[in-house]
Amino acid sequence: MLSRQPPVSLRSDTMDFERSVFINCPFDRKYENLLRPMIFALIYMGLNPSLSSEGTDCSEDRLDKIMMLIKKSKFSIHDISYMKAQKPGELFRMNMPFELGIDYGVKKCGSKKEFKSKQMLILESKRYQYKKALSDFSGKDIYYHNNEPQKLISIIRDWFIERIGEDFNCSYADIWYKYSEFSGHVWDVMDKRGKRGLACNKMPIPEYKSHAKKWVANNVQHIKS
Repeated sequence: MLSRQPPVSLRSDTMDFERSVFINCPFDRKYENLLRPMIFALIYMGLNPSLSSEGTDCSEDRLDKIMMLIKKSKFSIHDISYMKAQKPGELFRMNMPFELGIDYGVKKCGSKKEFKSKQMLILESKRYQYKKALSDFSGKDIYYHNNEPQKLISIIRDWFIERIGEDFNCSYADIWYKYSEFSGHVWDVMDKRGKRGLACNKMPIPEYKSHAKKWVANNVQHIKS
């Protein structure tokens, strides 16, 4: 049985390669309903999620930051479901497949030994949609979430348990239930600040992560002792 260990993300602000997860996804309102549960699920499992949109500095080169986060993360989640234009006249969105390509290149060609151990979870909204745009990835395990937060949490839970080899003694439904509780907590926090309308999906990501880490530390005992 596993001994109860505080998640790395709750012990220190420094990035730990073995527990860090780089998230490559669209940064828009429509995707927030998936991103927030994703971040919570990762923190719930003791992982340290990071996004390039955090702590944006106008003097910082965004691509350099993405490279840094990828190199410091053993795991990565790439959601490429927004490659396709959403409406007539809209250009294809290539940032997600581009960052996937960078991550793949670091794994295959990176100079550090630890890069060879990097693992990628690739997501799409509908089954086999990626084949129309990324045929080079045919034969890879691509998971589809159908834009459903609960299904996304199920995918993330099972994928990480298989790779980390830990028993978190919880189902995806347990994580979803705790996420619902936490969302209510965030709602109350924002309400007390007079910003109820902002709620969970409007809180800045760094602040959201900070609240999630503290809440999980105080309210969740899910790893077997």
